[in-house]
Amino acid sequence: MKNVYILSCLFFVNSTSHCMDGNIQTQLWQDFDYKGSVERSINRCQEYIQNNLKEYKCTDFTSERMDKIVTDGDDKLGRSCIPYVHQAKDTDQNGFFQYAIIKRDLPRVQWLVEKGNIQHHEKKEYDDFIQFCTEQLSPSKEEKEKKRALI
Repeated sequence: MKNVYILSCLFFVNSTSHCMDGNIQTQLWQDFDYKGSVERSINRCQEYIQNNLKEYKCTDFTSERMDKIVTDGDDKLGRSCIPYVHQAKDTDQNGFFQYAIIKRDLPRVQWLVEKGNIQHHEKKEYDDFIQFCTEQLSPSKEEKEKKRALI
């Protein structure tokens, strides 16, 4: 909704500037700090995602909650924020994927993989993911748990 308001304002400014003389119009656009606006949007989105990462570290999330984080982040950014979700790390250099593995939160691991998280993994995350999958499919696991791991 905020993006619609911003676009409406820009349209008004653009329309008005066409009625002005060329020097004023040029100065108007030179003074507009679009780079700063984009940077502020990115910072708001990253801060929102970081706050959710801190919360996920201590509590469990549903897939619906993860979808809401993405939707709200998209609204703050004005485009897809999913790369920021994948790249978010805390001070321990753990992100959503690493915490999902640590918690053995298979639905969140699957959600993140489906959303393309694998493109953003570091070596430690690859190693932990392989170990996680190996444990999930271990012969000592109950059969119903193995099927859950394969879904």
